Amino acid sequence: MRESGGKTYDPPTEWSMENVEETLMTLAAFSKDGDLKKELYQFIEQFKFYEQKGVVTMSSVIAHIEERGRREGILEAEKQFLAEKKIWDLEKKDLTQESGEMLSTLVILAQKTMIELGCSAQNACAQLGYSDSICQKVLPFLIS
Repeated sequence: MRESGGKTYDPPTEWSMENVEETLMTLAAFSKDGDLKKELYQFIEQFKFYEQKGVVTMSSVIAHIEERGRREGILEAEKQFLAEKKIWDLEKKDLTQESGEMLSTLVILAQKTMIELGCSAQNACAQLGYSDSICQKVLPFLIS
């Protein structure tokens, strides 16, 4: 809608369009917005193929174009989400593998310390300076 003096002009939604195709082609011709031109021409093509029910108004044309834009936006967002999820899943898999490798290394160090010092698993963890959370992960592999 055209803005003038801080007020917007909203035509009544019940006004019908007699020459839908010509009106939209005129809007597209004067528009500097490439996306709007594309949408208007696509609507014109659909308008030719689909039998319209009821009166066509500018409001119904805009509603149709906005709905199609929402659908396309949702599809694009879903594609982007799936692509990012795939990357995240691969990173998560790599982190899980790295975590397992680090845990194996900590267990081996604790086993060597137990053998060298002849101490218990908990003492070996303390000697190595493992935090309580690391000890909780390492001890099940040391005590069998």
